[in-house]
Amino acid sequence: MRQAVPGPRVVGEAAPGGGPGRLSLTRTGLGVIGAGLVFGPAGWATGYRDSLLLGLGCLLAAGAALAWVLPSPGVTASRTLVPPRTERGGKAVATVQVVRTGKRARRGLQLSDGTDDQRVVVRVPVAKAGTRIVADYEIPTPRRGIISVGPLELVVRDPFGLFQRAHRFGAMAELVVRPRMVRLPVPASGRDPHLDGTTSNAVNGATSAFHALRAYVAGDDRRLVHWRSSARTGVLMVRQMADVSRPHTTVLLDTDPMNYTTPQGTYSEESFELAVDVSASVAGSAALTAFPVRLHAGAEVLVKGDSTDAGGVLDALAEVSPGGGGGLGRAISALAGSRGGGSLVVVTSVLAGAAPARMVSAVHGNFDRVLVIQAGSPLAGQTGRTAPAAPAPGTPAPRGGVGVFTLDTLDELPLVWKRMSVG
Repeated sequence: MRQAVPGPRVVGEAAPGGGPGRLSLTRTGLGVIGAGLVFGPAGWATGYRDSLLLGLGCLLAAGAALAWVLPSPGVTASRTLVPPRTERGGKAVATVQVVRTGKRARRGLQLSDGTDDQRVVVRVPVAKAGTRIVADYEIPTPRRGIISVGPLELVVRDPFGLFQRAHRFGAMAELVVRPRMVRLPVPASGRDPHLDGTTSNAVNGATSAFHALRAYVAGDDRRLVHWRSSARTGVLMVRQMADVSRPHTTVLLDTDPMNYTTPQGTYSEESFELAVDVSASVAGSAALTAFPVRLHAGAEVLVKGDSTDAGGVLDALAEVSPGGGGGLGRAISALAGSRGGGSLVVVTSVLAGAAPARMVSAVHGNFDRVLVIQAGSPLAGQTGRTAPAAPAPGTPAPRGGVGVFTLDTLDELPLVWKRMSVG
């Protein structure tokens, strides 16, 4: 978030908004009121006039300050995030709008907004009723996850600094920071002679298979009506068919923190983030091409079924953290019971060595094609020690029918992916 906020600019008419105020006493106000309650009675009791006048002056100043902050500030405020979702390192801008609604102009108003890491204060200038004041600021997105933006508060302070009243506008907003991704072509499944490939569940001569039951909507083929379920539920149900001629992609992200730990016991955040970016690129590209994708983070299923929702895939990966979903061995064991078919892409760290390839060999027969991508540099997180040997970036290293590829950066993925497709 930038420290300096662009100066307000006047545009258009007023907008709705507003909320109740929260009154609070500052430290200065507490001291002034305390002094008034001490010196006033003391001066009255002792007949010391100066002490009495000092106490009365403090209490009168507190009363005037309270009268200053109690009235409505006569403004409303709102905030918009553009875009509400962005990739790690991407640009997100919050636009704050303040509208003068009261006829009486108030001075010294400040609007506060931002995240937990940094707050931005916008001074609200004196303006005519109906004037809209707009200010925007950039929200930094160095990490994946959900960033809470807000609360958006208008703070009214009296000239003496004794009281302040905070008016909150709207609810907290959430900025979803997704992993980075690059577009990739979807790999063919490998067993079918067709260029696009098919899953192992395809029926000879058929291009679709039963997927699920759903309620009938206007325009559905009446030949797909499932009469037995319709009679049982009282709602007209139809069979939803899936195109099994499209290549399926199953992406398994290794979330075992031990596989991202150097021999010195240092966790390599760079390697894990690169692995997440690679997973987002593979799964997101398949979904964007409208091809079915399944996404696993360890033993946890992030995207069930055969989804083609690229946004859902990226949102699911936005909150992935190491350690969630169990170890890689448990995750691969869970895949052994799946229906399989299509391509399996396992994304792990180069720090994990050859173990992932050996583990994946156990489920090789369940899929048409099995690939392992080892992300990160073998030097990641290491100091003062020679790194373990690793294949050169992009070099295939087949082990037991499993294609293993390594890369150092996300920019290398398209070239590595091309080698994988023809390998």
